[in-house]
Amino acid sequence: MEWIDNRYLFTEYFKKTKFSQYFGFPVKDIIKMCRFHKGEQIIESDIISDFIYFLLDGEVKFLVTSDSGKIVYLGGSKEFTVLGEVSSLWKNETDD
Repeated sequence: MEWIDNRYLFTEYFKKTKFSQYFGFPVKDIIKMCRFHKGEQIIESDIISDFIYFLLDGEVKFLVTSDSGKIVYLGGSKEFTVLGEVSSLWKNETDD
């Protein structure tokens, strides 16, 4: 993962996708952009992510490993898609 600090690009994506509509509060100042490279894993099953990901550009494949160890393709998605889980919005009581 590579963090992107490009305010112009950020503003263009913000206008293009209107992803602020997913939230009931101003999010522009808390959102960060990052880039994942081809083949890089974004989310691992059974692991709670610290982030909610919005796919702004490119495409993503959803894969899982079966109990037998076989990699199974579940589908894919292209821009604009929300990835991750809602549990990322809340911390567990044991988290600080």
